[in-house]
Amino acid sequence: MFGKRKEGNQIKALYRRIDGKELKYVTKRDLEKHEEAVLGKEGRLCVNNEKLAIMCNGHLVFEGLLENIKAGELMSLEGVTIDYTHPDTGELHKYVAYYKYYRKV
Repeated sequence: MFGKRKEGNQIKALYRRIDGKELKYVTKRDLEKHEEAVLGKEGRLCVNNEKLAIMCNGHLVFEGLLENIKAGELMSLEGVTIDYTHPDTGELHKYVAYYKYYRKV
């Protein structure tokens, strides 16, 4: 009963935290072949009220409705995993966006 509200707040906090993050590169995992393909480099995450988008080198690499996305940061906090279920086909797509590293002085 109370878990859903807390879970919803944590998800909103995650989306606020990753919005605007600069990216080193973005990969897509092929679940059948167990491979990863680089989709783009030098990009940015953009989260608004309904959608999450990933832009790399001026090209839209990924865009999806938040209701079809499950996202979570990597344990190292160096990136975010995005599990996207296509609304029409029900097919699962997995993306990993790696943050650009800045040395703190």
